[in-house]
Amino acid sequence: MTKPGAPHAAIDDLSDHQPPPADWRPPLAGRTSVVELALPKREPFDITLTVVPVWNLRRGLITAFLVERAEAPEGAEAAELEAIDMATFAYASTLLDEHASQGGGLTLHVPVSFSSLAVQHTRVRLLKLTESVREAMRASMLIEVCGLHAGVPPSRLLEVAGLVRSLCAGVLGRVRPTRPALAAVKACGLRGLVVEAPLLGLSQGDAPARMKAFVIAAQAVSPNLIVHGLPAPTAVDDAAIAGFTHASVAPAA
Repeated sequence: MTKPGAPHAAIDDLSDHQPPPADWRPPLAGRTSVVELALPKREPFDITLTVVPVWNLRRGLITAFLVERAEAPEGAEAAELEAIDMATFAYASTLLDEHASQGGGLTLHVPVSFSSLAVQHTRVRLLKLTESVREAMRASMLIEVCGLHAGVPPSRLLEVAGLVRSLCAGVLGRVRPTRPALAAVKACGLRGLVVEAPLLGLSQGDAPARMKAFVIAAQAVSPNLIVHGLPAPTAVDDAAIAGFTHASVAPAA
């Protein structure tokens, strides 16, 4: 992978000083867990959780991992998102627990819906799942708050980020790639912004220009810019050239 140019001034590093993760036995990257979720008044459905490497593009190294998950069903309600988030946090907890015996450095990106974190009883349920690995969570887990769009109240996001910030290594925000969405999350205490590659329309052509356009718009909000779900490993170089600081590739189908 090519290394990008000089890093942005005054960067709030996510994993820039983290040593490369130790080789786990079995390996961490590529692990997959399929969880069946059963909710009242709907057919059970499966969610697939896959651990994928996250490239630190400033260093040209893999220094973190992401618990990647299949998208929620179209039009998913809060209860469905909560069930997906519970499964995600439970899986992350098992990885953090295993890390205690594996040793080495670890930075683990864990997505969770804004709608789940914003409700007290759901937030308490999620955090209870990681209670036994709280020390590891504070050292290793980056929470990615998903579903951030122009309609999310900035004051509420600021409050939610503040409530969980002391319990993890940092809070990131997964945003819609629009200027109103970026404006809504500005100054909300996020350590970085995340965008899902499919939302950038990379398959429509001129992928490098599309990535660069997002970076230009988002740099005013945060120097840490992450893109997840790139269609192929070769796109990681394009992400580095565009100015992203971290990137991951979508799991193989």
